[in-house]
Amino acid sequence: MTAMKITIGICVKNSERTIRGAIGSILSQKYPKELMQLIVVDGYSTDRTLPIIKTMASEMGVSVEIFSDQGKGLGAARQMVVDYAKGDCIIFVDGDVELQEDFVQKQVEFMEKNPKVATAVGRYMLKEGNLLSTVWCLSNHVSSSFLGNDATIYRSEVLRQVGGFDGNIRGATEDTEAIFRIRKQGWAFSVNEKAGFYHNCRDNIKEFWKEQAWFGSGNHYLSHKRRLSGPLWRRTPPGFFRYGLKLAIKSYRLTNRKISFLIPPLSVFANIAWWFGFGKAHFTGYGHETS
Repeated sequence: MTAMKITIGICVKNSERTIRGAIGSILSQKYPKELMQLIVVDGYSTDRTLPIIKTMASEMGVSVEIFSDQGKGLGAARQMVVDYAKGDCIIFVDGDVELQEDFVQKQVEFMEKNPKVATAVGRYMLKEGNLLSTVWCLSNHVSSSFLGNDATIYRSEVLRQVGGFDGNIRGATEDTEAIFRIRKQGWAFSVNEKAGFYHNCRDNIKEFWKEQAWFGSGNHYLSHKRRLSGPLWRRTPPGFFRYGLKLAIKSYRLTNRKISFLIPPLSVFANIAWWFGFGKAHFTGYGHETS
């Protein structure tokens, strides 16, 4: 067993529906608890997110450090974890994610075997839910381009060398922007297929729309700070339908589930929401200050 110290960073806001599963999966890790530091940064939650975290941690006898992002948003919240982290590596776990019980151990082993890798996301596993959440999880499960801080490990030293996270990013894409700078410095980003995690996808249309619009807003910020990966015209509904169809075929071949063919229309819906968020960010000027 390795002796690497690990910081688990959880940045949350109003995650009452899913936080029990997330915290429970962290506390159930096979990795030695004495080598794990748990940091929570809350974004002014108005539900029972924080009481649930405190209760579960105390019942398991685990010490947890809790901070507030003071309303500054996700970029600042991620950076607070970096600032207070004592671990050699930081694993970010979102409040709607559940880790397999050997996730931390598998990520640590992966980083030890791959010294040129600075950050690695785990393997996105299929999580059953209602029709909406299951279809979207199928889409992400078979996608080869999934990138995010849902369940991702970073070398702490590398994160600090590149300046950490952009504190001006209030919502999504703080991970994409940081990984871009990490890779620019010659470090590798990878996927660790042995470290599985589950994502509790949005289970109603309203929340799903809000999430996808949130991604669009974050990408507007990125479009001004640096070039997006590919021209914007490729991010149109027809393009997303074609991409969704490829994922649907791959998903059906892998799982033999007919609901896989709901991926293309759901991808188009997600893309429309994405453009709504992108346009709203443009008219409010979010990201213009970076140009």
